[in-house]
Amino acid sequence: RDEDIIERLMELLRDDNCKVKLEAINSLSQLSTSVSSPQLIVPHLLWAGRYDRVKEVRITALRTLTQLAKDFTGDNNSDLREDIVSSLRDALGSDTEDCVRQEAERGLLELGEVATHEDTLIQAIRE
Repeated sequence: RDEDIIERLMELLRDDNCKVKLEAINSLSQLSTSVSSPQLIVPHLLWAGRYDRVKEVRITALRTLTQLAKDFTGDNNSDLREDIVSSLRDALGSDTEDCVRQEAERGLLELGEVATHEDTLIQAIRE
């Protein structure tokens, strides 16, 4: 069952090994197109993109979230897309790593979202 696989992969997102987390994110990304309930996956990727201590994990989670948001169509997933855009904006404005902020900005642009005035001010202050 998809739910069992997803549950196991979500457990692996809490592993101490960075490579294990990255593989779990990649597997979740691949599953996301076949799973009937993306709302099972997105919250865990949102957490990883915002709070994981390893910048490569945050970048990979944000990249995966961007791809998921691009794949979402219809009203059923509009709330998930909004959550993803909000997470990308948060990362752009508050992540301590330039490379993570750049990934967030790239994701927003890919989704056709423009940086808000607040995003621009925060980024200017950081530079």
